[in-house]
Amino acid sequence: MEKAAKRINVKTSVGGQAVMEGIMMRGPAKWCLAVRTPSGQVVTELHDVKAQPWRKWPLVRGVAGFVDSLVTGYKTLMRSAELAMGEDFAEEEPGKFDLWVEKHFGDKGAKLVMVLAGGLGVLLAAGLFMLAPTAAVSGLDTLVPLGGWKPVLEGNMNHLAILKACRQAGVQDLMVEQDECEGDPFEALSLSFRNLQSCGLC
Repeated sequence: MEKAAKRINVKTSVGGQAVMEGIMMRGPAKWCLAVRTPSGQVVTELHDVKAQPWRKWPLVRGVAGFVDSLVTGYKTLMRSAELAMGEDFAEEEPGKFDLWVEKHFGDKGAKLVMVLAGGLGVLLAAGLFMLAPTAAVSGLDTLVPLGGWKPVLEGNMNHLAILKACRQAGVQDLMVEQDECEGDPFEALSLSFRNLQSCGLC
């Protein structure tokens, strides 16, 4: 009897995205696009992933991977639209902006537009999800003070109920941390100590 073939487990990383009438899958060395054309035929295209050592550098690899994902995703979407729409895609006349980009930048115009679109997308995301909420909270705090960190028994937390629960649970040691102070941190510490003394804890 022949010996059974030895099973080899190989770990790899594969991802992908949906495109028009198909799918794109990407691995460490290759990426493939499969799209159904109007005639019902499934067209597949296989491409190499360019290996660039600098993309693995710390602090660079995250940004490089993000930009590469945006560019590859946009490229595959456009290619899938071209295959899925067939002659309808080719018959579409370029707009004024497309003609201007082609006139001034030639074949590199499409890549330039993709890079600019990716950069604007990152800026828009940072503005909407980071800068805008921060500015909104800062403006609201100016109109309606939201408060901040307070010494023990001075804020809106029910410290007395917390201390009661600690006694019932048999807690022997309590630690208080105040990250920020509105005034002198030592004065805040002294006030917390006096308040704890009034509760018989110090």
